[in-house]
Amino acid sequence: MRKIFTKKQNKRLLIITMTTLLTILIFGILSLVAYQETHRYKACQEYQFNSGYAIENRIKGIDLLTGYYIDTPILSCASKVQKEELYYEDKGPYTETRSCEIGKENKTYIATNYERCPLGCFGGKCMSKCEAPNSENLFVKGLSYGVATNSTSLNSENNDPSIHYDHCTDSNNTENLLLSKYVSKNSCDPTNYLTSKVTECSDVCFDGACQKNDFRYCGDSDQEDKGQTQGTISYYDPISKEAKTTTDSCQDLKTVTEYFCGPDKMPHKIFLTCRNQCSNGQCLPQ
Repeated sequence: MRKIFTKKQNKRLLIITMTTLLTILIFGILSLVAYQETHRYKACQEYQFNSGYAIENRIKGIDLLTGYYIDTPILSCASKVQKEELYYEDKGPYTETRSCEIGKENKTYIATNYERCPLGCFGGKCMSKCEAPNSENLFVKGLSYGVATNSTSLNSENNDPSIHYDHCTDSNNTENLLLSKYVSKNSCDPTNYLTSKVTECSDVCFDGACQKNDFRYCGDSDQEDKGQTQGTISYYDPISKEAKTTTDSCQDLKTVTEYFCGPDKMPHKIFLTCRNQCSNGQCLPQ
């Protein structure tokens, strides 16, 4: 049988094969050591990293959810909660906040909490928009812009900031009134959301603002229509310092008591005789 390799060539081939196997073995051992080192428990630690441009708050340790050792910013953004990837994002609808928490065997691990941002996340923080330039002036009807803290759709996909107006209300802020004793003022809270506060006016609130002591107002719902419609007068009584209303009524079966606003911005009344009959504060049609 013809020989393919000489003894010298066989010896060289054997040396090359053994060297290759030894290299693979060493590489495998080093990889295993590196893998074990990566997954070996290390206490969770928060620290600051100076990149030369800014100081970044970072955290390193074993991730409680995945079991991987990670070194990552404390604050970042996420496109969804509890994602399997270990990278962090600059933008997204959620914030990821990582902290050291005590886990099993009384060891510290990295735990991640998520917050839904109504306006999105950027740089690890919820973006927000709130402007309320007249929040301190009770005598100006403020126009504010932002997301209200009492909004029922803070976690919706399309909840954008909107315009809000100061308004007159009751003491519990349950009604939107033209005339009242209380005003509901909008302001920006520490989290940059709009919040409202009810304040009692010294005299009266009208159309979203407290009024001075020389304030006068009178409004007629039917604009003195000569008894054809039952109307209501809304006015401010400067003597009692109260908002009051007066409604047209029937003096008798043929007479309407019609209230109207005078030049002094106070309610006045006249008596009108109906051609047919008076009912419920108005003359019935023939």
